Amino acid sequence: MNRAPFDDVLVVLPGIMGSTLLDRDGREVWGQDAATLHGLLRGGTSRLALPAGIGDEHPGDGITPGVLMPGIYASVGVWTTSLGYRRLLDHLTRRYTLTPDNLVAFAYDWRLSNRYNGRRLKRVVEPVLARWREQPGRRDAKLVFLCHSMGGLVARWYTEREGGATHTRTLLTIGTPHRGAAKAIDRLVNGVRLKLGRFGIDLTEVARGLPALHQLLPSYACIEEGGALRTIAEAGGLPGVSAAALDDAARFHAQLDGSPDTARLHPLVGINQPTAASARITRGTAVLQRTMLTAEGIAVDRLGDGTVPRFAAYPKGFGDRFPALSWSAQTHGGLPGHRGVLDQIDGVLTGTGVEFRASGTAIGVEADPLVLAGEPLTVRAESTDPALLMDAQLIEPATGTPVARQVMRHLGAGRHEATFVGLPSGGYVVRVGALRHPDPLLDPVTAPTVVVDPSALGGSGAVQGA
Repeated sequence: MNRAPFDDVLVVLPGIMGSTLLDRDGREVWGQDAATLHGLLRGGTSRLALPAGIGDEHPGDGITPGVLMPGIYASVGVWTTSLGYRRLLDHLTRRYTLTPDNLVAFAYDWRLSNRYNGRRLKRVVEPVLARWREQPGRRDAKLVFLCHSMGGLVARWYTEREGGATHTRTLLTIGTPHRGAAKAIDRLVNGVRLKLGRFGIDLTEVARGLPALHQLLPSYACIEEGGALRTIAEAGGLPGVSAAALDDAARFHAQLDGSPDTARLHPLVGINQPTAASARITRGTAVLQRTMLTAEGIAVDRLGDGTVPRFAAYPKGFGDRFPALSWSAQTHGGLPGHRGVLDQIDGVLTGTGVEFRASGTAIGVEADPLVLAGEPLTVRAESTDPALLMDAQLIEPATGTPVARQVMRHLGAGRHEATFVGLPSGGYVVRVGALRHPDPLLDPVTAPTVVVDPSALGGSGAVQGA
């Protein structure tokens, strides 16, 4: 296939936990293989911890970003299991005339403030652009950003707060929580405690020390109190969460809300997936809810990509009719490599546009993000068509080969479930679709999951930090 010309510099940014992290000796302290999880289980959580009140600085702990996570990786309960970025990068290099001179895969330390990483982004990409412009015919080249999840907030800080707009042609965000995500409330209030059979790990204190995770908190009114929704500040903060960190996160979003770059921004939004949008605080615990109260006190389900509510995946002041919006009925972790998403990326990059046409029937999918080999993997689905017959497949991501398939049990009211047992360790793409459905627009929904070999985790069964 002839590659399309690409005269700009393309910068790809992953989401939170989507970059490997290396210590002073070049060894991974965060990565994709079981050794990372083994290290955490053996008490290695302190290596990811940040000093209190780190703000927008680097801790000087010798940890540096490595590369973008290539394949499926589990976020050990801190965020969402993701497909990784190999498929996206492979597509881009096959489709366009990209070389190491004009393609930047920007790995970053996702523990740190998005302000810090936005400033580091400036230091990395502007010299690359300057060198690229020195080549014949490249004088007018600019930066094009392609960002998944939190990477979009890093890029927006650069373009909108660090003078990057003058160098930027396009900023395409994929599932970016422009207005935050209620999942962050759960992680910060309820804690991050991962159980894998007899193995376990407590990352709560690490999570509560991450400026980036606080900056994923909702900036919109999300706390239900007395029959109304209030912002986190109006609700008096969150139990167990630093007031200073909450104030800083609110300030971060206010700074971006004041200057959204509508001329360059193209948000791609995940839809139709069961997604937490609000929370009630009860006895120091956050109870997440899919619904949001309207002004009339009516609870409305705010479907999104399973992590980011639909309305939060574009900046404040945008709306569903904003012409630069794109849509995909896929899960947050599956968005970066989905065929339909890649088509829409191509439409933005080539300026040709791709029309999103959705079925009148919606499918939403949830799958266990991380299980031990030998334990059951449960896949849940829901549909707006209560009579829909559905099947679930597990796909080997490198080859696209199905390794297991089940017709899902119909539980009633449009809900379905399937359980897979005896799976070997590895990353899988869960694919849920309709059987014998006449609508060709009803695409299957995908979600990544990871099966871990317990022998790779060592002999300890203690819950570290608990």
